[in-house]
Amino acid sequence: MSYPIDIFIFFYIRTMFLNKVIHINFFGVFVLSCLAVSLHGQTFFSTPSDAEVGRLPLWAQMMYAEDPNVWEVDAAYQSYYRSNDFEKTTHTQFYKH
Repeated sequence: MSYPIDIFIFFYIRTMFLNKVIHINFFGVFVLSCLAVSLHGQTFFSTPSDAEVGRLPLWAQMMYAEDPNVWEVDAAYQSYYRSNDFEKTTHTQFYKH
């Protein structure tokens, strides 16, 4: 009767395989966790100084005001770029979001 030995071999091989899988999974999670610590999701945008805001177009000045009205800023933006060529800047990127 080789039946008990076959079961023993099956469980031994299964246990060894599972131990390797668990070890690999733990190692993978550990490495990914260490890498995730060094990642930055977003950089926060700081508003420009008052001197810089004074040199910007009206729509950007309105956008950086204390309590901006979205509809007024949008209308000023659209009006400005109807008569001026579009130039991609940090301010247009901030407007977009």
